[in-house]
Amino acid sequence: LDVARLVDLGMLHKGKLGIRSEVCILPHGDLFIASDFWPQVTGNAMKDDFVVGIGLAPIALENMTVRRKVSSTLDLGTGNGIQALVAASHSASVTGTDINGRALAIAGLNARINGLSNVEFIQGSLFEPVHDRTFDLIVCNPPFVISPAGSYQYRDSGTRGDGMVENIVRGVGGRLNEGGFFSMLLNWHHQNNRDCFERPAQWVKDSGCDAFLVCAETYDPVEYAAAWLSKDVSVSGASYPAALDAWLEYYKKEGIGMISFGTLVLRKRTGGVNWFMEERTGAGRPSGSCSEQILRIFAARDAIENGEDLLTRTLALTADHELFHTLHAEAGVWKIDTAQIRQTRGLPFIGNVDNLMAIVLAGCSGDRTVGQIVDDLSSNLRVPRDRVVQPCLGVLKMLMLKGFFEIR
Repeated sequence: LDVARLVDLGMLHKGKLGIRSEVCILPHGDLFIASDFWPQVTGNAMKDDFVVGIGLAPIALENMTVRRKVSSTLDLGTGNGIQALVAASHSASVTGTDINGRALAIAGLNARINGLSNVEFIQGSLFEPVHDRTFDLIVCNPPFVISPAGSYQYRDSGTRGDGMVENIVRGVGGRLNEGGFFSMLLNWHHQNNRDCFERPAQWVKDSGCDAFLVCAETYDPVEYAAAWLSKDVSVSGASYPAALDAWLEYYKKEGIGMISFGTLVLRKRTGGVNWFMEERTGAGRPSGSCSEQILRIFAARDAIENGEDLLTRTLALTADHELFHTLHAEAGVWKIDTAQIRQTRGLPFIGNVDNLMAIVLAGCSGDRTVGQIVDDLSSNLRVPRDRVVQPCLGVLKMLMLKGFFEIR
């Protein structure tokens, strides 16, 4: 396309001072993603239909999505279409929905820029445009910010508290095909650290899905409001105190004590009792795709819930880990003080292991059963087997539920 055509399309603006870009286009992996420039770049006010570009939130959702070959994918609140475009590489067909018509126009542009023909975009709120269709994979990066006013479509839900994410979670089970996965970023409110997971657990209770909720961060209301207001260029220094007071008054009125951010992963599984598992990650953001790790975690929870005899199973420690030893000097020699096993890819989980468990982990190479490894440990230590079994299984189960093992 030449300059004149790009001006006609509105991607460039020709004025007295020269030509400027109206659209930000950045590379993301093998894709190119168009979006709006942030107001800090243009100096213009952010409009209601502002279209966000590549940032930490969409990358986090991309990493927390299960990547399997599927027939159909739904991207709720598609925005610039980044989740739909990524899913197009492993989906026969992808549908993106959004109420923001301008976002859909940019998403359609992105599909054409990247030469993707298996993606469609439909305007409408959440599930409404797809009627009664069901999908193998659903992803959602909704406007989850808990705020007193719906200033921006990309950010504010316009519903009371975390009502939008609750409605999505309660409705998504009926939209998933059996065995299908759902991943969503969300904010939710609660009173304190003790009741952090209670309300989301209720949302998925009758969904027909197993649930894995990962809490990445928790804020008090002042921290939360200040963080979002600091990103809003429409809130100047003079208007900031009043805006902060309005947000805090809203939280007080709604009885909101704390606000958490994280990712919810669901898997449709009918015909049995569904499980709910929560996790906190205090070691940073995911590093790369968590898809295989999530599948390992679901397989591990299934095995434990089904009461499988793990002593008869073979565990293979994945390559995406490191074992750290902390040494101290004693009587002129170095002795191991503590040992930690850490994920190097995916969710950055950390587990503490003692010297004996380090030996057990070294034996989890995928060619011997857990029972055989425990037998050898018991024999070498000259300790009765029943004194070794339960401590070993306890640590192994904990590490299984963090995705350290493939179960064979």
